[in-house]
Amino acid sequence: MRNKIVKKAFAAGLSFATVFGMVPAISGTASVDAMAAPQVVNDINLNIDGNIHGIENPTSIDSSTTAWSGSKISYAGREWYVLDANGYLGGSSSSQGDMLLLSSKEVAHMTFDSESSDWSTSDIRNYLNVDFLAGFSSIEQGALVNTEISGSNTYAGEGTTFPSVTTYDKVFLLDLNDVQTNDYGFGSTSTLANYSYYWWLRSPENNLYVWEVDPGGTVSTFPAPWDSNELVRPAMNLDLDLVAFTTSQGTVKSDFALVGSNNVSADTVWQTTLINDDQSFDAVVPSYGQVTNEVTIDVTNIDSNSYNQVSAMLTDFDGNVVAYGKIGDSQPGQKTFTIPETIDEGDYELAIFGEQVNGSDTSDYVSNVVINDFHVDDGSNVGIAIASDSHVSLAANSAPTIQEYLFGPMEDIILNADSGYYFADIYSTEDQQITVDGVTLEKVSPSQVKISGTPTDDVFFDPIMAMEKLSQETPTDLEGGVEMIINSTTDMEYAATLDAEEWSACTEGLTFVDAGDWYVRYQETDTMKASDAVMVTATPYMDYEYTQGAKGEYTTGSGAAMKFVCKGPLKNLTDLFVDDMYVDKDAFTLESGSTIITFNADYISSLTAGEHTLDLAYTDGWASTTFTVLSAPVVTEEPEDKTPVVENLSNETKEETTVDTGDSTSVAGYMAMMTLSGSGALYLLKKKETL
Repeated sequence: MRNKIVKKAFAAGLSFATVFGMVPAISGTASVDAMAAPQVVNDINLNIDGNIHGIENPTSIDSSTTAWSGSKISYAGREWYVLDANGYLGGSSSSQGDMLLLSSKEVAHMTFDSESSDWSTSDIRNYLNVDFLAGFSSIEQGALVNTEISGSNTYAGEGTTFPSVTTYDKVFLLDLNDVQTNDYGFGSTSTLANYSYYWWLRSPENNLYVWEVDPGGTVSTFPAPWDSNELVRPAMNLDLDLVAFTTSQGTVKSDFALVGSNNVSADTVWQTTLINDDQSFDAVVPSYGQVTNEVTIDVTNIDSNSYNQVSAMLTDFDGNVVAYGKIGDSQPGQKTFTIPETIDEGDYELAIFGEQVNGSDTSDYVSNVVINDFHVDDGSNVGIAIASDSHVSLAANSAPTIQEYLFGPMEDIILNADSGYYFADIYSTEDQQITVDGVTLEKVSPSQVKISGTPTDDVFFDPIMAMEKLSQETPTDLEGGVEMIINSTTDMEYAATLDAEEWSACTEGLTFVDAGDWYVRYQETDTMKASDAVMVTATPYMDYEYTQGAKGEYTTGSGAAMKFVCKGPLKNLTDLFVDDMYVDKDAFTLESGSTIITFNADYISSLTAGEHTLDLAYTDGWASTTFTVLSAPVVTEEPEDKTPVVENLSNETKEETTVDTGDSTSVAGYMAMMTLSGSGALYLLKKKETL
C-alpha cells in the first residue's frame, strides 16, 4: 500500500465526459476547474477541455530563430505543424477552441486558378476540398471545422476586396497575415523557408496576382499570377471536441499496460485518436481491482463493424493516463485485463470503449465511453532484510524475503542462523514471537526463525542478527576398551577423523565402536560450539579357543571332575557362564597357564542330561563351547571293591594340556575379580548375542 494519497487536483471522469462527449460524470466525482490540465507529458495524453498536454503553441516566435519549431501531429497519414494549439492566438485563420494545422510538406504543385485570383472560385480551393480531402477517412473529414474564409479574415493588402464571396472550407491556404504572425512560430523568414520553390497563400494582391512565399521564407515582393505553378501547403482547423487523446508515435496499443514517456521527445509526432459519433457502446465496469490480478469487463453492446478492439484506460485525478490498451476483441462478452504491478494503490477512473486502431496512415477513433470510479488495491507487502554481517541465511525451503501484492496468506519466510551462530531471545514475549498486522515473526528454535501469516498492511521487519556460539571444554576421563569408549556421555559425539562431516552420538557410560582410534568431543548445542576432540583407542575383540574339554561328554554320578582349558589369559577373565547363567565360584576351581577351569562332581551332577554351553568372558574377548552331560549308567552287578573310574569320553586327549602364558597371578585374585556384574561382561554378552 505504497501510496494512500488520493489525488484530487482533477476529476478525470469529467475529462472523459467532456472530451469523449458521451456520458455524464459518475455520481460522486468532484467538480474542478475546467481549465485544469495534466501535469506530465506521457506517451498518451487526454484532451481535457481543449488542452492536450504535449501539444503546445509554437516556440519559434523570436526573430533570431533559424527554423520553425513546435508541436507536430500526424493526421490522415501526413505530418502537420501545430500553429495554434487551441485557437486563441488571434491569427486570421485561427478558430477559437480548434487546433490550426499547416502541412509540413507540400501536397501538390499547381496553378492557383485559370481565370482569377478569387479564392472562392479558385481551382486550388476545389482541389483541396474535393480531391485532397477525399484521401481522408469520413471520421477524419468530420473532425475538421468548416472555417470561414472571407474578406474579414483574409488579409490581402490595401484596396483589395477579394475573396468576393464568403466560403466555409475544411481545407484552405494561409493568408498574408498568417505568415507574418510571430505567434504561429513565424518569428523569422527562416521559419517559412526550407522549400525548394514558392508556395501559395490565399491572399490576392489584386484580381491578377496572388501572394506567395519564396524558397527563402520571404513573402515575395512581387505576387505571382494566378496561373503560375506553385507548391500547395494546405491548412485546416481540427475540432478539438472530436479529439479524444493523442498518442506518441511508436506507442503500442495492443495490450493493456502501463503508460510511460519512453517515446516522448522534442521531435515527437503525435497521433490523434478521434471520437466517432456512435453512441451504442455499453459495458458493465467494476469499481475495484487488485494489482497483478485480472479485472473482468462485461461488454453488453458494441458495433463490431466499426471497431476492431475493446480498450481500457486508467487515469489518475490529475488527468494522466496511467495504463491503457486492448483488453479484447470487438465482440460482446467478457473481457479481462491485468492491473500492472507497479501501479500505486489509490482511486482512479476506468474508462472502457470500442476503438478502431488503423495504423499510421489513418487516425484511430473511439466510441462513446463507459466510465466508473475505480479503486486499485495493491495488496500488502511483507519483507525482511538480511544484513551482510547478520550471520543469517535463507533456508532452502523458504519463500523469498520480499513478497509483494499479497491478497491472502503469505508464503513462509524461513531464516537459519549460520553454522556456529544462534538466535538469542528476539522478543521478550514468553512464546518468542510477535505479530504485526497479521504477520508473525517467531523464533522456532535457536537456529531458525519463521515469518508467516496473512498481512492486513505492509509489514517490514528489521534485520535479525545471529549471535556467535560459546566454546565448551574438552572431554576428560575417557578411556578406550574392547571395541568401546568408556565413560562417554549422551552429550558427546565421536568420529574416525577430526574433519569428518558427520559425527555419531555417544551413549551413556559405554559407547560401542569398532576397534581403532576415535575422536570424541562434546556436541554442538543451540548456544555452544562443539568442543575440541580427544583421541581414544578401542582395542579389538578376541575370540579365544578351547584346547581341552570342548564338546566333551560327562556322566553324572561318576564322581569325576569336568576340566576345560582355554587360551585366554586368566588375568583377563571376568565372568563364567553355563547356559548363559552365572556359575557360583564354589562350583569350580581356576588355574593359570592360559585358563584352566575344573568343575567339581557335585556341580556336574546338578546339571540335567543333555547339551550345555560354556562361555568365558574376558576383558578383551570371549570363549564359547558346548559339552554334553550323560545320565549315570544302571549298575546290575555288585561292583568290585574299588573306586570306579569315569572316563572323559571326549575326543580330547586324556592328558591335561595347558598353554603357558607366563601368568603367575594368584588364582584367588582372579576369583575375587569375577564379580559377575562387570561392564566388560555386559559388553561381551552383547557381542555373544551377535555371534
